[in-house]
Amino acid sequence: MSVSRCVESNPKCSSPWWALASPGPRRSPVRAPEMFTPIPPSSLWQRMKRSPKTRVSSLMILKLKALTYHSAVFRGSGAFRWMWLMRNAMTRLLGSCWNVVQELVYTPFREVRKMGQLDGRTVLITGAARGIGAACAHRLAADGARLVLADLDPGVEKVARELGQVAIRADVTRRDDIVRMVEEPYRRWGRLDVLFNNAGVIRVQPMLDVSEAEWDRVMTVNLRAVFFVLQAVSRRMVRQDPIAGSELRGKLIQTASIASYRGGNHLMTPYSASKAGVVSLTRSAAQALARERITSNCVCPGAVETAMWEQIDKEWGALEGLGQGEAWKRRIRGIPLGRPERPEDVAKVVAFLAGPDSDYMTGQALNVDGGLVMGN
Repeated sequence: MSVSRCVESNPKCSSPWWALASPGPRRSPVRAPEMFTPIPPSSLWQRMKRSPKTRVSSLMILKLKALTYHSAVFRGSGAFRWMWLMRNAMTRLLGSCWNVVQELVYTPFREVRKMGQLDGRTVLITGAARGIGAACAHRLAADGARLVLADLDPGVEKVARELGQVAIRADVTRRDDIVRMVEEPYRRWGRLDVLFNNAGVIRVQPMLDVSEAEWDRVMTVNLRAVFFVLQAVSRRMVRQDPIAGSELRGKLIQTASIASYRGGNHLMTPYSASKAGVVSLTRSAAQALARERITSNCVCPGAVETAMWEQIDKEWGALEGLGQGEAWKRRIRGIPLGRPERPEDVAKVVAFLAGPDSDYMTGQALNVDGGLVMGN
């Protein structure tokens, strides 16, 4: 029977179809309307308005309540008990079905949102043409970041085209290039949220044979440039508003190395010293900029499968009479996790440091090396 016919046939049934409640505990033969205590619909109705996902199932359940209530009034206590049991069974069934639908339909969207943890954040990556820099560019772009990719290598333009991001040719050892590089995100988007200070070089040579020029070259790119890029970015960050959804104004991330702690290979003394300086610089910046709500952390990769390690393998092999690939095999033999490190392994940690989950971390050096160095 429809709700309207039920109301017409039962003038004492003054409650609207939505103002229903569970039956009372009494079992005495009383009129069916007296077995109910009408409740206002505001709670459920507000919940339906707030959550579109529950609108269909809640509406169906309310209509089912109305039918059982008015049918019980018209048909007596026996029919009421039968209909009440049916209503409870259908309510549980509909609720279970909706839970399944939610898992099937909405879970993928929740996962996509999780991957977009950097939505709206602007990031500057130096050394972005290949290796760790390029891998981080792909990962941060996938997480929703807007990127300025900087490198002296023209390959940076190809990476930027693939990702639909901005490329800029820059030499991090030149002051004018640093200024131009740092200004680019401010010119385009009005702010810079994250710096990934990644540019670096290496030279394989016995310590006793290192010349002043070779020492200066490694230190200039790996430490001096890292400092002045960090300084230029920090001067702009201290004047900007906090990152959306965060109390921080900005984040600084440097690429160091596990060579910072173990001294590296005996053929890479300038490189190891420069990366130890990067760790110290990172922690000094964390102390100096904490009051400005800017964090500073660094990643310390191990033996990563990149073009840099191909160069190391070639030069190392030439010095010690090793065949191609032998120096690399020797290096990765001691990795506890049993495989070489990939650039994507580092990119995951950089994405974490760039995102909101690391907002309460500063002055930290995170080893990403498969267990080569345990502790620092």
